[in-house]
Amino acid sequence: MAAYRCTLLDGAQQVRAVERIECEHDVEALIRAINMLGDQTRYQFAEIWCGARIVARLPNWSTRSERFNDW
Repeated sequence: MAAYRCTLLDGAQQVRAVERIECEHDVEALIRAINMLGDQTRYQFAEIWCGARIVARLPNWSTRSERFNDW
């Protein structure tokens, strides 16, 4: 298991919450970050970090007018 950090940011790119999670691999960390964003609108982005390495920066699609199915 690796230690990951999920940083949740608001629309002004300010850190509003940090969750530490243990995951087997990057994909599991991504899925957990997506679940953290969920359908709430408090956070605009999630950044997933493993040590000093950024794994991904995800938008909160529930706060955006464009969605995957609109492409």
